[in-house]
Amino acid sequence: LTVETQLAATELATGGVLDEVVRVEAAARMEMPIVTAGLPPGFDVDPASLDELLSRPEVQKVQQTPREVVLYLRELKAKSPLSLPIRLTARLPARVQVPAATLYEYYQPERRATAPSVEVRVRG
Repeated sequence: LTVETQLAATELATGGVLDEVVRVEAAARMEMPIVTAGLPPGFDVDPASLDELLSRPEVQKVQQTPREVVLYLRELKAKSPLSLPIRLTARLPARVQVPAATLYEYYQPERRATAPSVEVRVRG
């Protein structure tokens, strides 16, 4: 299993838009995988980007918490990478970490992968 967080930029100004993409892939088919995308403190999630994810056939449900967006997928096909984009807007100047993204299977949570966290700097 692999999961990684890709950011369009690691430095931006207050009010700037940050595109976060969580990319997942599995060597073998996964049933009901769950993907978490970490949300950095001081950023707002663009609700339209969550609606876009929910309109995709592979995404069954999207849930936002204060620290992450949880994506419930129907399945993850073997060796078929999947990219899940989320748009964020910077509210405050800060230097923060985007929490680690994770991928795991609902029925076998021990089958899991975690991406490293990524630092973002927002200028005032």
